[in-house]
Amino acid sequence: MSNLTYLNLSFTEICEFPAAIIFLCNLEFLDISCTRINSLPNMLGNLKKLKYLFCGYLRLGELQAELFSSLHSLQMLDVYPYGYVESNALFILRRRGVKGIGMCVSSNYILEQLSNLPIVNINIKYIDGLSTLRFSSLTSEEHGGLKELQISFSVVIQNLVINNRSKTSLKLLRLYQLQNLGSFVWTIQLKEVFPMLQIVQIEACFSLTSLHWVFHLPLLRALLLQDCYKMKELVNEEEREIKENDVIATFPKLKYLKIVRLPKLVEISSCAIDFPHLSKVHLKDCPNLKRLPFKPDIVNNQSLLIKCERKWWERLEWDDANVQSQFRSNNTEDKEIAEFFVGNVPTEEEEIAEFFVDNVPAFGQKDPPRKSGRHEIFEVCDGDGAPVLSHSDDDATC
Repeated sequence: MSNLTYLNLSFTEICEFPAAIIFLCNLEFLDISCTRINSLPNMLGNLKKLKYLFCGYLRLGELQAELFSSLHSLQMLDVYPYGYVESNALFILRRRGVKGIGMCVSSNYILEQLSNLPIVNINIKYIDGLSTLRFSSLTSEEHGGLKELQISFSVVIQNLVINNRSKTSLKLLRLYQLQNLGSFVWTIQLKEVFPMLQIVQIEACFSLTSLHWVFHLPLLRALLLQDCYKMKELVNEEEREIKENDVIATFPKLKYLKIVRLPKLVEISSCAIDFPHLSKVHLKDCPNLKRLPFKPDIVNNQSLLIKCERKWWERLEWDDANVQSQFRSNNTEDKEIAEFFVGNVPTEEEEIAEFFVDNVPAFGQKDPPRKSGRHEIFEVCDGDGAPVLSHSDDDATC
């Protein structure tokens, strides 16, 4: 065992850090993510050759500098989304030339240090005294930029400024309980910003009124909107004036769409949109939404399943009445809710369950995510650029 270099204990039920690990003097890779471990031993410094340490979704609290003083080979550290790294520890990691960090931040002082660090995944929580958050301040572009960003529980953030000078590699964006976030400010062309963004979840952002930039995400796979009480439309009047060739007329990759409790939402889009890969739609408590932005050829999508309130479906307005007539219904456990589809009942996909049954990611859940819910966000590379691990999970797909 002393010659062991790779150890992956993730998604196991262990509750304490195995004491025997500190004697694995040749260990280079250790993954204890999504276990029940809640502390790391001081003797972890015995692992002089350790390069990759993954502790995702563990309630470790704040990691101190002493823990890293002897980890001279450490290149990657992931304690995202719950773990914190104190200022002196960040200084040590920066001096050692660490290649990637995933962590939680709840201090303006720590947030200011991130522009000089290779932050890959970050969860920003409970930030005070910061009305405007600039995307470019979160990490240095020379390190490749963020892959996953969560911002939550702030009553002071009013604007999110997207001011990057180049394209970003962000794949997941989650905004939760940003009660006064009213606008996204763009200093460069929308289509140049998030070419890799795949998952957007916005929940309990009560001041947002529109979300036009989602129409500029060519790789968007999942869009989840919930409890945005002031949002009337995804595209507002001013944004409709953008030249047509500057806006994509389709969601080429969108598979999952969930819109829940947007009581003022009037429309998703003023014009019909192509959804070539749409698989699952969940709509609930949007009483003022009268139309769906589907083109008539949506009936050719044999994998589409729409879950909504039956009475709401019956009140929908259609440009072509034949489109609605092509859908069949399937009762659910809730008698007021029905599933509508064309052709045979679509087979439930694992990914669909991850996003749209009872497992929609929710902030603050204490249990680790299920292994089946993993998605490729945290890409770790070795010295030759070869992928070592793609590691990230939604914190509530349990």
